[in-house]
Amino acid sequence: MEHISRWIEKAKVKGWIVGIVAVGGVCLVVGIWLIAQQTKEDSSVENPFSSMTGSEKQTREKQENKKLNQPNLGYVDVKGAVLKCGMYQITEDMRVIDVVRLAGGFLADADENRVNFSLKVTDQMVLYIPRIGEELSQIETLPTQESKAEATQKKQVNINRADVAELKNISGIGEKKAEEIMRYREENGSFQKKEELMNVPGIGKKIFESLEKLITVD
Repeated sequence: MEHISRWIEKAKVKGWIVGIVAVGGVCLVVGIWLIAQQTKEDSSVENPFSSMTGSEKQTREKQENKKLNQPNLGYVDVKGAVLKCGMYQITEDMRVIDVVRLAGGFLADADENRVNFSLKVTDQMVLYIPRIGEELSQIETLPTQESKAEATQKKQVNINRADVAELKNISGIGEKKAEEIMRYREENGSFQKKEELMNVPGIGKKIFESLEKLITVD
């Protein structure tokens, strides 16, 4: 009888051991399966370039690099019938349609027929997108090419007389470029023509073209 009792106790212990091992094995299998599923999900995330041909990828990458390399020319304040009103950074080649896209696009009631999509945007511009049937005040009216040119003419800065603070008011000129202009003037004298501004470190042809109408040497 005592022998049988001892055998039963041993069998119970073995049963517990087998049960623990079995549970551990199940947990291990489940863990491996979960990791495999996660890896599969991660690898299935769509790559925006995966469906493109080699030439399309190169073109897309060049466009993205061009955007990254363009100098920041300031900010535009977007208001009205767009998804996300607010301040947006602009670069020299950006137009109204580009800024509208940054703002999430037009709302359903936006009056797109009153918007000049091709108009180039400038630093400190307020871009107001009207709603259908909305009457605009003088302040809210979208700028036209004519009014923009007139405003530019009025605020031309004389780069031979301006100090650092005044130079910084020119769209696209920060403190560093303003100091470089001052240093160039001290070392070489007054600018004889606008194009000489390209001799200043940090100011290349593209930047000069964006500044040409904003400056004078007279």
